[in-house]
Order: sequence, then C-alpha cells, then structure tokens
Amino acid sequence: GALNNENIEIPICDSGAATWLAFRCIIALVHSTKEAVSPGTLSSLGRGNESSYNTCKSQPNRNHFIDAILNGSFAPSVSVLQHYIKRMYGSHVVVSQTLESYEELAFASMAMDRAPDNLRRHAILTSLCKLCLPSWGKKRTNTQLKESNIDAIWTLIRIIHTHYEDIFDEWHAILST
Repeated sequence: GALNNENIEIPICDSGAATWLAFRCIIALVHSTKEAVSPGTLSSLGRGNESSYNTCKSQPNRNHFIDAILNGSFAPSVSVLQHYIKRMYGSHVVVSQTLESYEELAFASMAMDRAPDNLRRHAILTSLCKLCLPSWGKKRTNTQLKESNIDAIWTLIRIIHTHYEDIFDEWHAILST
C-alpha cells in the first residue's frame, strides 16, 4: 500500500529501511571517491564509455572533477559517518563499515591534497580522534571504552601508519587523544 495525497502516491516507508539505504549510499559514495583517486583509475575510465573518457581524459581535468566531488561530499559524509557510529555503536556491521569509510575518505583526501594546510585531512583525523574517546570534551571520570572506541583507535593507527608522511599539524590532536 501507498498513501494517496492530492493524487500523488507516497509509498509507505519503513524508517529502518530508509536509514539503512541512506547509510549504504554514503558508504558507496565514499568508496567510489576513494576508487576514483586510486592509481590506475584513469586508464580504465574510457573503456566502453567514450563520453566519460572525453570528460576526464587529462589528469588536470580528472583531478579537478574528483576534487569537486570530494569538496561537495566531504563534510556531509563525515557528519553522517560520525552520526551513525555515535548512535549505532552496538552494531558491529555499522561500526566496521563506518570506520572502513573513514579510512577510505582519509585516503582520498590525502591523495588529492598533500599540502600541510589540508582541511579535509584535519577534519577526518579530528573526527576520528573524537570517536576514539567515549567522552571527548566532557569532564567525566567514570567512562569506559566501548568496542567502537577501540575499533576507532585501530582505524586511527592504520591511517597514521599508512599516511605518516602526510600528517602535519594534526599530530598534536592525535597525540593528545
């Protein structure tokens, strides 16, 4: 069934299904962005699709295109990922896929901009540092690490290990965590 409102059919929507779909959409967007900046992607862009090849055949055009997508989707992606992990920390599937997306977003951000003042790198590392602690910015003495906090610490360590040459001023935030 669907609801009928002024001759417009509005399908009945399960909020859980809509939430899961939104989550999967962000995960797919982040994964696709990471894949777009991965080495070797340019050579496969034109196969079977001449229009995408013409649009992105030169490296500067391709980088500009990917940078525009990354700029437009970065802040909402981090916000949504942070929202999901903070509210669904008991779901291993949500936590693991969210943290994997943090890694992919960090990879894409650092691959596209290795400058010391990369705001995306700073935002992703700061956000992840907040997820490592159960009470970031709160003066609570009796707080225990949850499994999601420990998983976030492992994710932060993997990002640091993989991109240690690309981390500049963020060391202060990372080490104070």
